[in-house]
Amino acid sequence: MLVIGLGAGLTVEDVPSSVDEIYVVELEPEVIHANRHLSPLRRKDPLADPRLRLHQGDARGSLARTHRRFDVIVSQPSHPWTTGASHLFTREFFSQARDRLQPDGVFVQWMGLRFLDQDLLRSLLATLHRVFPHIEVYQPRPGALLFLGSARPLNLDRDAPIALDRDLHPWSLVGVTRPEEVTVARVLATDGARGLAAHAPVSTDGRNQLRIRSPRVSSGRSLAKYGVDALFAPYDPLRTGLFAAERASRLRRLRRMVATGQAERALRLAAEFGDRLEHQIVLGLAHLTAGRPRAATESLRRALQLDNTAPEARSAWLRLHRSTIEQGRDLRATTGLSFSPTEAESWVTTGWLLAAAEDWAAVETLDGQLADIDPLHPLFPEATRLRARWRIDDDSHHREASILAGVTLVDSLLSPVPSAEDLLLRARAGLRLGEPRMALAAVDESTPRLRGPGQRTAARSILKSLATIVHDPTVAARALELGERLKQRTDRPAATDTLGDR
Repeated sequence: MLVIGLGAGLTVEDVPSSVDEIYVVELEPEVIHANRHLSPLRRKDPLADPRLRLHQGDARGSLARTHRRFDVIVSQPSHPWTTGASHLFTREFFSQARDRLQPDGVFVQWMGLRFLDQDLLRSLLATLHRVFPHIEVYQPRPGALLFLGSARPLNLDRDAPIALDRDLHPWSLVGVTRPEEVTVARVLATDGARGLAAHAPVSTDGRNQLRIRSPRVSSGRSLAKYGVDALFAPYDPLRTGLFAAERASRLRRLRRMVATGQAERALRLAAEFGDRLEHQIVLGLAHLTAGRPRAATESLRRALQLDNTAPEARSAWLRLHRSTIEQGRDLRATTGLSFSPTEAESWVTTGWLLAAAEDWAAVETLDGQLADIDPLHPLFPEATRLRARWRIDDDSHHREASILAGVTLVDSLLSPVPSAEDLLLRARAGLRLGEPRMALAAVDESTPRLRGPGQRTAARSILKSLATIVHDPTVAARALELGERLKQRTDRPAATDTLGDR
């Protein structure tokens, strides 16, 4: 494997054991220095991997000087208009990379959506397609795309299960535990990529579209702002496989889309399938994820009126009314709608009630039942969160091993898209472990995701502790800065319900 651009080292941090050698080319020596300087603070130091060979230099020059052929080349330069990166998006570079691949090798291009508009995306596809006859595009999380190019047909439907069976652990660290979570991320197959790229200009060293136009796009009509679903919808490769699946499997995939920032796509596919129940469930999940409780209530109520046995609708309804359950109030009296809970639902709702009372010993007694909930169940993340909470939040003891076990559990919830609740839980673990930088990093990442006064108060409490009891002046200063910023924030007005009419 060859990785172009070390960056923060995340790409090479958890490369599966099936890769024997990892070569990394990084242009900027200060990036290498920063990675080495921060290595003691990391969960895992990628530069300490014995498979890794690090070279400081230019990617095109390095490829020109080697006769080695790679199974995978990953190119991930950011800011495509800059001098050190712009020449890595042209036909000439893609051809050079193809010549350094094995016959069945795969080229992977990372691209941030804020650097692209529709025309630049089509141009990038056209440029890749000029070199690689087979192209697929994936969106595993919001804000970026992965372009895969190969001389031979790609078949991740076949290969993803093999990779996961061989070594699941590194995939689970990035939120992938089942093959369907790979295929759901695929937004374009080869035919769709070819269709979207038709008649678009090819970028060359002499006329580099990204270098010329990307700086203006990043401050204007970027796809990060306007989204990609309208562009990809006519070519969506998921229609056939999704519609052929059973309802439970289909809803799991649609829920995954909502969780990974593809709510528009999930709603469109649910509407195309024509199942009113599924459409209402997905609509409710989209509203719930976006923080629109009233709209979520209306959609989920309609779904439960259609079928009050649907696990996805029931689980979303319970999550929506979690605060009512935590207060010990009767759900039927409060909402006018309830149902007899299943075992999994009973364990989770009982856990919520006990956790709200901070009866951690009682939550601990539920741990075995919570652990028995099927990972495919829509309440599995809630069960995992409860198992993490008693380990981290129980002040009656300070067992480091228990807190670390809680961190492992909460970390499993942070991919592919972390929630503020889980990040704040990780921050509390950092405080209890005496790891202020861990706590600060988690709060810092949570700030754009905080919803409501409760979460902001919790974040400010952690920051106050960091600012007053931590001896590291850098951590204290940053904590004060974030705390002041949160103090000035007010609740955002309710978002316009753009999904309500669909």
